[in-house]
Amino acid sequence: KQWYQRRVRVHLVDFYKFSPTWDDTILSCSQAGVRYCTQIRHDNKPIYTEDFGPTGRCFRFNADGWIKSKAGDYGSVYLRLNVNRREYLNLDEIYFTVAIHHHTQFSVTRNTGIQISPGFKYKVGVRTTERFELDKTEGGDCNRSQGQNSYGAYDLESCHMECRDRYLYHKCNCVLWLPPIDMFNYTVCTLKQVHNCGYPAYVDYIHAITDTDHENEYHCDCPVPCNNTIYNLQTTTTALSKEWARKKWQYEGERFNYTVQGILDNYVVLEVYFSDMYIDKVEQIPAYSFWNLLADVGGMMGLLLGASVFTLLEAVTQASTKIYNCSKKNSASVSTRSNGTA
Repeated sequence: KQWYQRRVRVHLVDFYKFSPTWDDTILSCSQAGVRYCTQIRHDNKPIYTEDFGPTGRCFRFNADGWIKSKAGDYGSVYLRLNVNRREYLNLDEIYFTVAIHHHTQFSVTRNTGIQISPGFKYKVGVRTTERFELDKTEGGDCNRSQGQNSYGAYDLESCHMECRDRYLYHKCNCVLWLPPIDMFNYTVCTLKQVHNCGYPAYVDYIHAITDTDHENEYHCDCPVPCNNTIYNLQTTTTALSKEWARKKWQYEGERFNYTVQGILDNYVVLEVYFSDMYIDKVEQIPAYSFWNLLADVGGMMGLLLGASVFTLLEAVTQASTKIYNCSKKNSASVSTRSNGTA
């Protein structure tokens, strides 16, 4: 009985903690000429962090956003990764999910990243786009009152993930994993809760937001972000050669007990760089503002009536002069009748 009670307190994160660590996964890391990323520190802290979420153990490079880079290969980040094929139960799909996002955002899922598989080198060029949307009060779709949520800076993905957590906590009084910023003091589901409630509730949530028949049953209000930074990726891929694998095997084959073919089956190389330092800005503006209406009204008046601002001022002036002259004549006539009577 004591063993059973200890067993039911195991969480999903406890399984993730047995996954390969940074040293087992990141075999080589360099940035802007610095060969070892572990030597790059800020406030005596490493430039990488790790956390656990929907994709398992996640390594974040430049999590604080203080590292600045240059365009081209000189400022690129070079990573040589070990997929650790022995750790997989399903050998049909073995890959890393790589997401390039703003450092204030944590909403990384399989849908927001690219998948890189062993045996290849991926070179990813990045271009930056900033989008600015109009608020609902200005005729747009965004809501400026939306600030930071439990997944960092607001975006559509973080809003949906927060809605999922609220739904699970409402149904099961727990969540599958804690968000990066625990604003609501959530409790993590145990394996027993995941089996009995967590996973069925998660499936119901997916059906509720994707099936039109369940749209009114659960509604997640996620307006577009008012300000959003998007990184557009251009990826090129080349296969790793056996000559390259043979050189790596001479130095690292004994460490992981890999053969030359084992190197090709487990290693993947990733290089990320900025294509250029330009930022494309996309700004939403009103299609028809008050000043457009005023200009159109003035144009129609000038076309139909021959009127302009000066003619309107002239008409007002003439009308004021006539009113003044009429009032002056009426005053003079009253004064004359009063004198005649006397």
